[in-house]
Amino acid sequence: MQTFAPSGIVDLSSRGLRSTEPLACFTSAIAPDIAADVVSLDLSDNGLPTLPASLTRPLSGLTELDLSRNALESFPEALCMLSSLTSL
Repeated sequence: MQTFAPSGIVDLSSRGLRSTEPLACFTSAIAPDIAADVVSLDLSDNGLPTLPASLTRPLSGLTELDLSRNALESFPEALCMLSSLTSL
């Protein structure tokens, strides 16, 4: 996970993620200091039904989040925790 940290960009688009379980592995595998440096997260084109707070909580510096082409059932309340978010 540390290989993408210097750029601050994480691209998990088109990975066939249909549940949030793989995302839980992502957040548990990334160190808190590295997670805070992630500014862009691309989760597009996966089919995710929701966005868990456990994913957004460690990404306090996130400014860009792409959730396009997913299967979101409602507005993810977890987005409210992303105070630095400028592009959705």
